[in-house]
Amino acid sequence: MSLAEWGMPDNYTQICTSNGLVPLAILSQDEENFVQTVWDFLYTIPFYIGLHQDSKGNWVWYDDNMKEFSSSYFNWAPGYPMNIGKCAVATSPESESPVVWQDADCDPQYSGYDYALCQREACDAESVACGLVNLPNINLTALKSLSAYRDVRINIGEPAHQF
Repeated sequence: MSLAEWGMPDNYTQICTSNGLVPLAILSQDEENFVQTVWDFLYTIPFYIGLHQDSKGNWVWYDDNMKEFSSSYFNWAPGYPMNIGKCAVATSPESESPVVWQDADCDPQYSGYDYALCQREACDAESVACGLVNLPNINLTALKSLSAYRDVRINIGEPAHQF
């Protein structure tokens, strides 16, 4: 099932926020490596990540409260960003090649990208806003701690083929 079929009219972030999650922030090579290990399982489907342009044109991420923050870590594909859009997708241009980022339109109906990588704060001594979330219409949820404070969940609708 695509985001458009879920009634997400204009922004990929809604697939995350409507389920109590936020778009994934990839802030280091270690986190990128984890995404790559999950990616190897998911083949080469492009996924939105939390990287987007703010009102000043800077590339920023969303935190657990959907507030914007900057980071010095980027993993753009060669030649990107190309000013195609104000959001970013993680993709693997060729089978078994490393995951890289490309800019894309934020509206899945225009970009053609139907999936988003989402995360949620993990449980620790200071946070009890955690635990498993019941995600309707989801046939795969990959979960692994990226750090002591975050879990990553990969939300996938019902694609044309089963994993």
